[in-house]
Amino acid sequence: MEQIAFALTIDQPFASLMAMGIKKVENRNWSPDESLIGRRIAIHAGRTYDYLGSYMVKNDHGIICHAAQFPRGAVVATATLKEVVTHLDDPWFRGPYGWIFDEIVMIEPLACSGRRHLWPLADELSQRLRQALDFPLQPWHGVRQESQIRNGKLI
Repeated sequence: MEQIAFALTIDQPFASLMAMGIKKVENRNWSPDESLIGRRIAIHAGRTYDYLGSYMVKNDHGIICHAAQFPRGAVVATATLKEVVTHLDDPWFRGPYGWIFDEIVMIEPLACSGRRHLWPLADELSQRLRQALDFPLQPWHGVRQESQIRNGKLI
């Protein structure tokens, strides 16, 4: 298995929406180093819950997110950075740079502190992550019962 050397911290609910395979583009103001294209990156759910973003998710995508159902301060998935674009016909794209992820694997959340930007994984966390990847979760694991899933969307 490929060594996962970096993590990207994303505010909730967006980190979990990515872990569940609902959202596959992450909007950033900067482009990563080209050497990261094609590499697997850990998706870290930051401690911040973006309530305004949650409202946007409800209005734009019809997905109701309850703050209490999303883990914070934990790695929640890994994904391969497929490409970085400046234009994309996707409702999740806002730009200026869209980091396109695929091969998303949701895992049991691994509690850890994150950092802004892209950050290197410590050896101990990298080892815990490799072990967690042996037991991937189904995309809807951990969604509370008061939430509903309709047509592949969390509502």
